[in-house]
Amino acid sequence: MKKYEECATRLENRGDAPPTKEYVDALVEGILKSGVEASWHSGVSPLGRALFPSKVYPNCHPKANFESFHYLIEELHKVGRPVISWYPLNMAAGVAEAHPDWRMQFVDFDYKPDPEATVNYVCFNSPYGKLLPKFAIELVKDVGFDGIWFDGATFSNHHTNFQPGCKCDFCRKRFKKDTGLDLPERVDYESHNFRIWVNWRYEVLMDVWKRIVEAVEVVKPEATVCFNNYRRRPLKPWNTAIPMRKIKLNAIMSSELDAFPFQADIQMKINQAYGFKKGVESWWPLHNYGNAWAPCPDKLTAVQAVLGCISAGGIASCGTGETAKQAALVLKEMENAAAPRFPYLGGRTIEYAAIVASQQTMDFWAKNNANKVWDEIHGANEILLHSHLQSSVIFEDHLEKENLSKYPIIILGNMVCISKKQAKGLKEYVEAGGVLFACDQVGELDELGYPYRKPILDELLGIVSRDKTKGVPALEIKDKKLLSACREYPYVSLQTSHTMVKPSSDVVVLGKIYDRIKATIEKETKNYPGLWKRKIGKGNIIYFSVDLFTNYLQKPTPAMQQFFKTLLTSIVEPKVTIEAPIIVTMNVREQKDKIWAAHLHNNPGSSYRYPNPPNDVWLGGTGEVVPIRDIILKVNIGLIQSAKSALSGKSFEIINGNRVIVPELQLQDIILLEL
Repeated sequence: MKKYEECATRLENRGDAPPTKEYVDALVEGILKSGVEASWHSGVSPLGRALFPSKVYPNCHPKANFESFHYLIEELHKVGRPVISWYPLNMAAGVAEAHPDWRMQFVDFDYKPDPEATVNYVCFNSPYGKLLPKFAIELVKDVGFDGIWFDGATFSNHHTNFQPGCKCDFCRKRFKKDTGLDLPERVDYESHNFRIWVNWRYEVLMDVWKRIVEAVEVVKPEATVCFNNYRRRPLKPWNTAIPMRKIKLNAIMSSELDAFPFQADIQMKINQAYGFKKGVESWWPLHNYGNAWAPCPDKLTAVQAVLGCISAGGIASCGTGETAKQAALVLKEMENAAAPRFPYLGGRTIEYAAIVASQQTMDFWAKNNANKVWDEIHGANEILLHSHLQSSVIFEDHLEKENLSKYPIIILGNMVCISKKQAKGLKEYVEAGGVLFACDQVGELDELGYPYRKPILDELLGIVSRDKTKGVPALEIKDKKLLSACREYPYVSLQTSHTMVKPSSDVVVLGKIYDRIKATIEKETKNYPGLWKRKIGKGNIIYFSVDLFTNYLQKPTPAMQQFFKTLLTSIVEPKVTIEAPIIVTMNVREQKDKIWAAHLHNNPGSSYRYPNPPNDVWLGGTGEVVPIRDIILKVNIGLIQSAKSALSGKSFEIINGNRVIVPELQLQDIILLEL
């Protein structure tokens, strides 16, 4: 039997009572009909009440028993399917009822919690924090599950809008012991204690995750632990207490696609940055719009979610409000898409540009408007995908601890909050030969959001002074080579924030920015050098005084993408790229046999021109995907010895030793390149 992390499709099932024989038999029938390779169930109710006679948790379900679960697990194992238990990490209704003083007390927030749900959340700093790993052991050892999928793996409420926790007496004592400070009562960015508390909560939650994984490993090393990462776009930042840092747990990092399959690529790359050793996934709901479960969800949209995840190196798990038998047709489509591609899931990324996803900028600059940073992260990935340049994501601690040399380019973007240690790491990276792309207000604040007297990177970037602007920016390209390559778009109109800067004398000015107040650029329109490159040691700085990547997500234009691609590739030639429409995404990973696997995904988004409703964030169904013809895959390092499809086995024509023509791309193909 495969382990959970070895399965190409994974289906969520839950219950608020122990499973009946009829339910199990129908589930097995549906799984066999659909071909789904792994399953979740739940050893607890939706509120975290034990559905088996736990020795660790009090107040178990009145029908709690082992026999129901043993039958479930045995029947699934008979057909070769692993099954793991769903569990809401900080909800434990039975524990909360027995120990009301262990309940979380949420810090005052903009949104008021649901009083009925609030009473079921238990604080990790209470004795519950020590019971939780013991209960996890019961799930995998006594009940027999093959692992645990921790949903809502936060240190917050979930309903509504993630009220942060916690200010109970247990938290007050631990915070005082750990920091010497008094715990804050409310969200207050003027309070130093509050800023310290934000980071302290990350440490508390990560300690819980670590202890769970270690406890499960001791009793059942082959078991799989998965944590659902609620920290994602839109508007889910610091209040979840889930950090953005490299953790390297022997587990799976998951997230949720929110009925929006087109963000699968960036979610997989953010999850990969955590460094979890058993892979990444994202949960996909089988419904058509919002939270309306459908017995007939759109198959193409579900398949695009699968292909978006796999192309970027992860798996799409899913849940349905219907039975597995009712959803069998769409589940079968997902299995048919995932299974033949699964062998090419992993591998070493052929790196080009790494996007820095900045936790401290999100926490202490964007504060409660996290989309100011989420949009930049997503926008940077989109412009790289549209430019057919390989993207990855790294966190702030990568800047301090990791060897950054494997990334030819680091997209720092508008990373406003930067520590002195991180600035030192970036300087060393550039001096050693790296290329740093920075924007707008970069480096104005320290890691806790306090302003520097002089922005920390200005000396490196070649910025002599900064000033505020009044209008919207427009770029005029001045560099002859860049202008020649972008001859169709000598001007790039932008609609975002920008900073008026004065460069040092040793920069090479590539363009100037008009601070446009009127609808047109007049003679008197104030302008300044706003785009330049600067040689530092063996490397280069690119500074653009505009918040480009946020702009590209919110209001993209072809001119932005063309100028960006031309600028980057003129400084660092990518090892591999493609000539294709922007709707084709490319991810390339080296396999164990040194063969490159180029994942080409025909991923146009929705062909429906308006969301439903027209101002909604949910795009809904894909609609249709038209085949793309005559894609040229180009390798700029070495010669291609052979090229074939991993799916069909078909060989492709090689031109001049470094180009491959892919005659037709339906949805997704994996081109195997032997160099």
